[in-house]
Amino acid sequence: MKVVVSIDGRDAIPVRAIPLLTDWHVLSPDVCAEIFSGRKDTTVQYMEGLKSYRLVNGAVQQVPDREWENWIERQLAACSERIRNDEAGHETGYQQWRSESLLILPAGVFVWRDEFEAAFQAEYGEGMAD
Repeated sequence: MKVVVSIDGRDAIPVRAIPLLTDWHVLSPDVCAEIFSGRKDTTVQYMEGLKSYRLVNGAVQQVPDREWENWIERQLAACSERIRNDEAGHETGYQQWRSESLLILPAGVFVWRDEFEAAFQAEYGEGMAD
């Protein structure tokens, strides 16, 4: 599956693809949102400071940390809470979470591949984000 796109001659990875690229092992949607929120208490130390971007009228603009913290993280938390309150079994709830949480990550938002790979390798080592 090819998910890398070129933007202004630079490789980019859609944020929605990150959980899939990591096979849901380490970078689920909630962890991605935690990273991009810019919080200092993130559980992924070496990915701290990684930024996300979107195209606005053809220009690359950084997605503000506060958008991740105030909107996306809260939507993901609400999704988790709703699924938990529906009393779905673990596997059923997990599959529901995987499909719904991925769609909460904003469409059209990306990370620069080189920045992501450097941060990922510092955090987890070689080989997982191939």
